[in-house]
Amino acid sequence: MSGLMDFPRQEPGAIYGQLQPIVEAEQDGYLWGEHYRITPALLPWFYGDGEALFALTTINSRPWFYVIRGDSSWRVETDRTNRTGPDFRDLCDDIIEDLREVFGNGDLCEICDADDRDHDECECQPWPAVDATDGCSWSRCDDWFAPAPMQGEAS
Repeated sequence: MSGLMDFPRQEPGAIYGQLQPIVEAEQDGYLWGEHYRITPALLPWFYGDGEALFALTTINSRPWFYVIRGDSSWRVETDRTNRTGPDFRDLCDDIIEDLREVFGNGDLCEICDADDRDHDECECQPWPAVDATDGCSWSRCDDWFAPAPMQGEAS
């Protein structure tokens, strides 16, 4: 089994600059029948060849989500392909730490609950800070965005 260390993170390049406004555009999100206006967050760096897109949402930030550029060999358990890389689930903890490095730690402080972060004593950070205390879910999202063909780096 390989882990994230087999896919060192790489600094953003030209494709990041083209992909960011597409991914981070405000859009409709839904959770339990409730409508939200959400803005996904794109992790600036990428892993491996960076040719696959994955969505990761934490239980406490749904329906908001992060988009990660990962290696095209990575799998998710619902894949119907013969990809040979690691399953995304085995990489989540490390990716969450990388997300925290970029967006901050959004775990609730001792006096907060999920519905009340607006008090003077609070040090909790709002979205896109990462609150992963209760877990996460993920999926491939290669076909969620319909960008124009990208010019620039190969990955």
